[in-house]
Amino acid sequence: MRYRHVVAMLAICAVAVQPCLAADLAADGGVVGGRIGAFAGLRIAAPLGGAERHVLRARLQVAPSYAMLDARSGALVGARSAAGLELGVARSGSPGLSLGGRTAPELRRQLGFHGSTPYIVVGGVLLLVGLLAAVASASPKPGPRPGDF
Repeated sequence: MRYRHVVAMLAICAVAVQPCLAADLAADGGVVGGRIGAFAGLRIAAPLGGAERHVLRARLQVAPSYAMLDARSGALVGARSAAGLELGVARSGSPGLSLGGRTAPELRRQLGFHGSTPYIVVGGVLLLVGLLAAVASASPKPGPRPGDF
């Protein structure tokens, strides 16, 4: 009985998708295309009022970005930048680094690194890289010469 349900669902999906495939949305201008790029620069966050007290923040940022373009005219419809890698001053006044909008302690907490786990992971990666470098740089032994047998 379940196989019949699965086959029926696949048939319904195949029939339902046909009008979408037949529609010429690109020529109609209904589809918004996009371009992927990168952003590197200064990001400034200024307080604009509200119940909480915020301070002016400036950070250097390197992040991926996405620009949406109109399919018909090619004009810019909108742009969006992700969190990426940010370097700035933390609340304590020391330099702060964040990846994807999360600080190092938040990332450690989220990934579950406790105690010496990061050292073990980094040591294992370094050992693997060293082993691969040694294998790549090793000179191969010459094989048998003609007439040796």
